[in-house]
Amino acid sequence: MNKQEVFNKVHAHIMTQGGPAYAHGECRYRNEYKQSCAIGCLIPDELYNPMIEGVTVRGVITNGETEGSREYKLREILEKVVGTDWEEMSQFLIQLQDAHDDDLVEDIGQWLSRMERIAKTHNLEVPHAS
Repeated sequence: MNKQEVFNKVHAHIMTQGGPAYAHGECRYRNEYKQSCAIGCLIPDELYNPMIEGVTVRGVITNGETEGSREYKLREILEKVVGTDWEEMSQFLIQLQDAHDDDLVEDIGQWLSRMERIAKTHNLEVPHAS
């Protein structure tokens, strides 16, 4: 997936879901209500592994990736999903995850504004409801 495809999928998913995937006081890739976060919606069922819960994309970058660790598993899954340059895409995924975890929990309007800024930064088009 390229950045525009990732952005479109995340945007459509969150607009349909109407809010964050939140459980037990934290954002989740998947929760018991069948909701998924901005990054979780990119992960197909066959690749999802509950061991990634509690690990952020930023955590993969900052905490290293020891084989067998939760960070390693998250990177392995996301590389299969995005199938592109990890270094560049990981920074983009961090921005999408931060928008979900920081702004969407508060207000969907705040999240939409943040998504517009992310789109502008990466020269992407913001999908509009038809």
